[in-house]
Amino acid sequence: MARHVIAAVDELPPGTRKFLEIDGRPITDLEFHIPSSFFLSTALQVVTMPDFVAGILKTPFFGAIIALVGCHFGMSTKGGTVGVGNSTTRSVVTISIAILIADFFLTKIGILLWPNV
Repeated sequence: MARHVIAAVDELPPGTRKFLEIDGRPITDLEFHIPSSFFLSTALQVVTMPDFVAGILKTPFFGAIIALVGCHFGMSTKGGTVGVGNSTTRSVVTISIAILIADFFLTKIGILLWPNV
């Protein structure tokens, strides 16, 4: 499965590949003294294609939550600049909690639909 992920990354545009290279490797190297080559090879062994697909399938739901909640709080803002600050804070907190809850239920649904993956 790791070969599929490597093949998928190899097909990405150069800018996207560079973005993917800026991941947890520098942190593990600097903070925990784990070589980045070991981090990458281990990550590619552990992360399987179903994990990758599950993450991709959840993304539209998270985007919808961000858009809907953000628009709701933005359109109902009153009170000038103080109201904008309050709405922004309430929106970020609500979105964060909603994404955690949605992630829980989407993961449960995925486990029910594909139990042996």
